[in-house]
Amino acid sequence: PPGRHDPPPEMLDPLAAAEDLRTALADAAVKAARLVTSLKQQKREKKALASVYAGLKQLNLNQP
Repeated sequence: PPGRHDPPPEMLDPLAAAEDLRTALADAAVKAARLVTSLKQQKREKKALASVYAGLKQLNLNQP
């Protein structure tokens, strides 16, 4: 995070570093899952809109 000063590598606690990494990876996994869910929802919406558009085209509303 901004303003955080990491200790020099020789003073790094491996257990603390592993826990920090696990937390960061868990956060990334949650964000990735949300992104996948969002992308799937957008795909479903796009497919529904395409279906509606195709149905409207079949009605030939533009011709008298």
